[in-house]
Amino acid sequence: PYDAVLKMENHSSRPEIQGASGGLASSAIRHSATLNKEMLYLASPVKAKGGIIGYVRLSVPLVNVERALSSIRNAIIFVSGISAALALILGLWLLGLTARPFGDIIYASKKFASGEFSYRINVTASGELKKLSETLNAMAEEINAKMKELEFRRQELEAVFASMTEATIVVDKRGNIAAMNSSAERIFGLMVGDASG
Repeated sequence: PYDAVLKMENHSSRPEIQGASGGLASSAIRHSATLNKEMLYLASPVKAKGGIIGYVRLSVPLVNVERALSSIRNAIIFVSGISAALALILGLWLLGLTARPFGDIIYASKKFASGEFSYRINVTASGELKKLSETLNAMAEEINAKMKELEFRRQELEAVFASMTEATIVVDKRGNIAAMNSSAERIFGLMVGDASG
């Protein structure tokens, strides 16, 4: 066996060995006349007592390397695609979480603008949006209470006005009749509501 080793071709002139002679691993791609295919060669120096005493040289068909790289590339593309899809789903979910409270606040604002102060925002948000929702709810509750009180006062005044036995006429700044109780309408022979204006 040793005689066979001695008869082997000297590889010291090969590019990978020449590159490894600097002390670091080196590689080269070239056509192998023996195997009749493109090969990837790697040589690494073997060091002892501060010097290089030999080289370890490996070779692999380039097609195998390309197949492995292709497999790695496909795996990276697949993982990147899955990651992008998950990021998109998570982003849409988070957007939905943040957009819904805004939608609730806008919807409530429209309700309040139309006079529906009994409507309340379902507080699901956190942070500043939660504070805003709670403030709008408190404002609507206060306005609703004031409006109920004003309506009660108006009905109370109407009841007092209607029950007065004396004829009473209310005029505006221009002197136009704004209201007249039933006693005044009887005296002037008018139907209820005909005197207004």
